[in-house]
Amino acid sequence: MDNKIKLLNGEEWDRLELLDNMHSDQFYYDYLGKNSLSSSACKMLLESPNDYKKSIQGAKQKESQALRDGRLFHMALLEEHKFSKLKFIQGTKAKKEFKDAVLEFGHHNVFTESEYDGVMPMVQALKNNADANFLLSDCDYEVPGVGVIDGLAFRAKADALSKDGRTIIDLKTTSKKIS
Repeated sequence: MDNKIKLLNGEEWDRLELLDNMHSDQFYYDYLGKNSLSSSACKMLLESPNDYKKSIQGAKQKESQALRDGRLFHMALLEEHKFSKLKFIQGTKAKKEFKDAVLEFGHHNVFTESEYDGVMPMVQALKNNADANFLLSDCDYEVPGVGVIDGLAFRAKADALSKDGRTIIDLKTTSKKIS
């Protein structure tokens, strides 16, 4: 495997240095979000190249409730160090207290107590599932990967990667209710 990765902006990086920097969410989502592709970027390109262009130019996109719930679920399970720093506000996202907290802590770090109450039963259900616990045991979490496909830089993060490198786990949530 080549030790150099050429990003979409033309910059060349040492692969190991790039992987090390990818542990930073800001670097991974902001810098590499504009200068490399991902499965999400490809999906957006297929749906609307114009929306993809706007996203890499910094346009704010509306965030769905399902995406917020998925992020909260993910942090509660795999990134307890981040989850413990989140701010939970009583009331709705329309309240002044919520908006002030977003200004102070950032929109990725502020949730309502209602969002917490909606996600925690799912977190507990997964923690109570023996098969899921077996799969998630003895894993490294949030493991970055980078490579080149047809001359284009791609980035990814495995939610969980077994220590032997043979099992990749990608947690998904859904907004659909199962009866």
